[in-house]
Amino acid sequence: MKDKIIFKTALTFAIIGILILFVIVENTTIDEKQINNITENDLEKTVRISGEITKIKQTKAATFLEVSQKNSIDIVIFEVKNFSVGKKVEILGKVDKSDNNYQIIANKISVKS
Repeated sequence: MKDKIIFKTALTFAIIGILILFVIVENTTIDEKQINNITENDLEKTVRISGEITKIKQTKAATFLEVSQKNSIDIVIFEVKNFSVGKKVEILGKVDKSDNNYQIIANKISVKS
């Protein structure tokens, strides 16, 4: 009898905890960052930027987009997607550095209309 009560209590608290985490994640937003404001302090942090695709380079391993505002930054994508130059996009991803230049490893990209 006690085992059933303990199990039901544990299950109830587990479900409540998952629901609380879901609400927190859904209500967490990342402010948009300007490309020219990305610094060493942003390395390995998740940022959100938006801009216009100015160059596309596809390889077997990844797609590289150059996204521009006043400045430009390379975006690395490890999944196959169709993009075209001139499209406005919003990117959510981690800041990385390659060849002494900042780049963003994309987690999510959405095309803006």
